[in-house]
Amino acid sequence: MLYVNDSAIWKESTPYVKDAGLWKPAKQVYTRSSGVWKEVMLLNLYQQLDKLGLTSNLRLCLDAGAAASLPTGSTKWLDLSGGGYDFFRGVTVGAEGSDPTINGTANARSSAEFLSFDGGDYLTYDSANEGWMNNFHKAGAQWTVATWIWYAASTSAGFIGTNGNSVSPGFAVGMNGSGKLATIVHNNSTQIINNATAASIPTGGWCFLANSFDSSGGATGNILAINGAYETATATLNSPSASNAAVTMQIGSRANGTVPLPNGSRMAGFMIWEGRALNQAELTAVFNATRVRFGV
Repeated sequence: MLYVNDSAIWKESTPYVKDAGLWKPAKQVYTRSSGVWKEVMLLNLYQQLDKLGLTSNLRLCLDAGAAASLPTGSTKWLDLSGGGYDFFRGVTVGAEGSDPTINGTANARSSAEFLSFDGGDYLTYDSANEGWMNNFHKAGAQWTVATWIWYAASTSAGFIGTNGNSVSPGFAVGMNGSGKLATIVHNNSTQIINNATAASIPTGGWCFLANSFDSSGGATGNILAINGAYETATATLNSPSASNAAVTMQIGSRANGTVPLPNGSRMAGFMIWEGRALNQAELTAVFNATRVRFGV
C-alpha cells in the first residue's frame, strides 16, 4: 500500500498512470533509495484483507503472488489465513496430470504470478473436509467465496465445489454452460439452488468474481459479483441436506474432478469466508483493494 501526506496526515493512495490518454491503475511502482531504483512491494491478499478489517470468519486466503502461499515448486497452495487449510496441486502431494502449473516469480505479487489449468487440473483439500467446508449447503448457511481468475473460454466450469456435479450433497460456484456466474446447491442429487447472473463472465482476461450467500436473506440473499457489478438472487434453502459432502472440496472444479476450468485458464487468488456473507460494500472494498495488481 502507498501513502501520501495530505495536510500533515498520511493517507492511503492508489497510484495511476496515463496510458494512451486513459488513466489506469499502475501495475508496479518503484522508489529510488541511495541512487538505486527498487520495486515497491504490493501487499499480499491477506494483508489487504487485514487492512480492510475483513479477516473475521476468513477461512481461506490463497495468493499465487506471495511466497508464503505459493513457494517455488510447492506441491500445495498454502493458506495465509492462519487456519492451515492448504490445498494440494492436483489430488495428492505427488506429481500428477491434474496438477495446475505454477507461473511467475515467487513473491513478485504481479499479474504474472498465477496457477494455470489445462482442462484437467484442479486443487484438492489436503485432508478430509473440515466442518466448516460442510456448512455451505446446510440450513443456516452463510458464506462468501471470491477469486481473481482468468477464464480462457466460455464453458461450464466450476471454480470451487463439494457437490461433485450433483453426486453429493454440497455446493458449487463458477461459470455455467451459458457463460454466467452461477450458484448451485444440492440436497444429495436434488438441486435446490441454481442461480445465475444475467451478465456474462469475461473471458481472456483477469476478472474478480465473488459470491456471497446468506440463507436467511430470502429473495436477495445471494449476491453475485463480476468486477464490482452486482446481481442478487434467492438464498432460501428448501429442504437442505443435513449430511456432510461425500467428496472432498476442490478449487478449479465442482469437486471429484468434475467440470474443471478450461485449458488456458488462470487463477491468482482465492478467498473464503464461512459463517459470514459479505455485503456489497465489503465486496467492493475487496475488489478495489486488489484490482491494481491485475490492471482491472
